[in-house]
Amino acid sequence: MRFKPLELLRRAARPVAALATAAAALAGGMVAAGTAGAVQTSGLPGYTSNFAFNVTFPNSWNYHGEFDFGPIARVDNRWAYCVEADTPFKQVEGTWSNIPSSNVTATRLAWLADKYNDNNDLHQAALSYLIHEKMDPNGAAFLNAFAAAGLKNGDWNQVRNTAASMWSDATKNMPASVKAAYEYDANTKRSGTVNVSIRNAANTYLKGIAYTATLTGPAVFASNGKKTMSGKTAANATHLKWTATGNGKVTTKVSYKAPVARRLSSPNQDLFQFNKDPATRSASVSFNVEKSFQPTITTRISATTLPRGTPVKDNITLGVNKGDTWPANTKVRADGYYYVGNKTTILNTIPLNKDETPDQYLTRVKTTAGSPKATATITATKRTYGTWCRELPMMQGTLMC
Repeated sequence: MRFKPLELLRRAARPVAALATAAAALAGGMVAAGTAGAVQTSGLPGYTSNFAFNVTFPNSWNYHGEFDFGPIARVDNRWAYCVEADTPFKQVEGTWSNIPSSNVTATRLAWLADKYNDNNDLHQAALSYLIHEKMDPNGAAFLNAFAAAGLKNGDWNQVRNTAASMWSDATKNMPASVKAAYEYDANTKRSGTVNVSIRNAANTYLKGIAYTATLTGPAVFASNGKKTMSGKTAANATHLKWTATGNGKVTTKVSYKAPVARRLSSPNQDLFQFNKDPATRSASVSFNVEKSFQPTITTRISATTLPRGTPVKDNITLGVNKGDTWPANTKVRADGYYYVGNKTTILNTIPLNKDETPDQYLTRVKTTAGSPKATATITATKRTYGTWCRELPMMQGTLMC
């Protein structure tokens, strides 16, 4: 911890070890000055205790007299805080390492330290309170000593209440999870939505959290025609429209920036601060899309030969290949052709060759059966059943499609 060296010189009862530590703190030169208006004696934001402050730790270290309360140093434009009240601060030295995100307490403190990385005395004192309360093994004794002595230039109850309010803020508003989901529009795999949700530890939706969504595969976001889209979450799940650009698998990834806590392992006093480089938290989901689909048509007739004067009737079924979907409001037209002739030429099946187009097939049929004597057309926008019926009183033959 940081304490007042001039006060040490005035108090003959102060242990020699403490006096030596104070001299080291003066010589270290690692504590950056705060801005004008900061009320810690050291010049950093925060407060100073009344002279009655007194605390002795299990390791026999004793601090008494006026004592500063707030961040202890400025490192890379961020405040650093004491996490070992029973160890005097000399200078910023040692190795910084990130605290795992599984340590939710440290991550919440980092979120708050990032949010309140300012020179406000009350904010910095409240953050120091929380860090001692949540991370310092001797924090309770240290905070109780401040509560007993009070502050000469601040209100200890206000510090404590502000700390409680900050902790509630972090609990309610720090993101804890991200989820990516998808939906298809009705009766199609050509379009749909990617659903983004970022929630807190209580699984409540968080509004206003910046996110980035990325599509990999044959689809783009409808609003910008691109594969990447950024925005801020809504009060509920955020729905991002997508459209297929082809057929295949699409993966959507949703990510946001999360705070990272770090700790200085020091030969003197360990410190805490947030890392300037946030982590990326993400979730992904995959689904299949279709821009094209393969319609099918089947026909059923009651007889292959018809007497003169009998209406030509054919029941048809329009559908799609197994696994395909028929896009909503997509029109499919089917043309039917009626050929007549004798049993030898007209009742033979003429199969469709591989990669043969409809026009090529009809040209080949014409060489065998001649030109059609009647045609019919049906247009459908979904799976459907129907009947073609033509009255040809002077002909005899078979309907072919």
